[in-house]
Amino acid sequence: MYQKALERLIHLPVHPIAIMYDKQVDHTSLANHISYKDGILADYTFVKNNPDLKTQGLREHNFAKAASNFIQRSPKFTLPTNDAMGKSDISDSELSAIFKVTDVSLPYPEIVLQKKYTTNDPDFSYIYTLLCAECDSVWEHENYGQGSMQLWKPDCTQTFRVIYFCEAMTNNKPIVSLDTACYEIQFLTCNTANPDYPITTDKYGWWRYRIAESVWEINTETDKFGEYKNDDVKLQANALADLVATLSVALSYPAITRTTKVAGSKPMIKPPMKNLKASSFHKRPVWEHTTLEIDLYNDTSEETDATRSSVPKRLHGVRKHLRKCQSGKLTWVKAHTRGNKRLGGLTKDYDLIT
Repeated sequence: MYQKALERLIHLPVHPIAIMYDKQVDHTSLANHISYKDGILADYTFVKNNPDLKTQGLREHNFAKAASNFIQRSPKFTLPTNDAMGKSDISDSELSAIFKVTDVSLPYPEIVLQKKYTTNDPDFSYIYTLLCAECDSVWEHENYGQGSMQLWKPDCTQTFRVIYFCEAMTNNKPIVSLDTACYEIQFLTCNTANPDYPITTDKYGWWRYRIAESVWEINTETDKFGEYKNDDVKLQANALADLVATLSVALSYPAITRTTKVAGSKPMIKPPMKNLKASSFHKRPVWEHTTLEIDLYNDTSEETDATRSSVPKRLHGVRKHLRKCQSGKLTWVKAHTRGNKRLGGLTKDYDLIT
């Protein structure tokens, strides 16, 4: 987990930050209200009622505030670092084979996903931070029966909403690049594919996308099949979809190899007071935060939550995961919480190795 990058995003509603608009953003709608030089705004601010952005200051502030709240309340997942031009260790054929028999899925209804890329320049790297959520959204289109639209079911609702921030580090100075757009992404899997259309194995794992909304103006012109003509939007959407798919596959084959624990408050036991009844505040529950390291190919240990025991456990979250039945059928177990809150609480973040 890249803590400093998250902290800068959490403080977006109140602290100035260096901003660089992505290519798909229409700069002409902003040029009259902001000082724009060399593609970078050195002291950009999302504060409420920003006088430099009279027409949309409140919208930007609400966007930053919503993003900050999302990051603070959602579990964090970190994918392994790659070089700038590299891809994950999961091949296209592996993706297709997996999505032919199962779905793309998030471990929780809302998550924060991070991935760092390095370059040949040791002083330059960048970190993608994705805010991801599951939603039910039917894609209606008048030309559904034509082109690539035929691959998906007409009533397909398995949709992922993604907003991204890309922080570039140049000489230890962070610059955040974004377009404020909310991308809706659907994947072609065994449960979203059109059963009446012949689909070859290599097409499973394909995705389609659309822009749900955006604070800043973006060129969202499409052709008759619903494909965006803006190549920059297409490039960005493909990068986001690839990260979501990689996370889903990695979590389908978990092996917890190492945990890092951060102890929280310890129980506080006060001596009994004369003539006073025992109070529930005399003993506080234990809170603890744990970071789990998950390896896709090296199965060296078992996940603690997966083992059943009669010993009572603290309240904790269980991520959505695949379960293989005795019949061989794969089924999803929904994300849920379990445990005794009186014993304390346990929160988790996840670092992935693929």
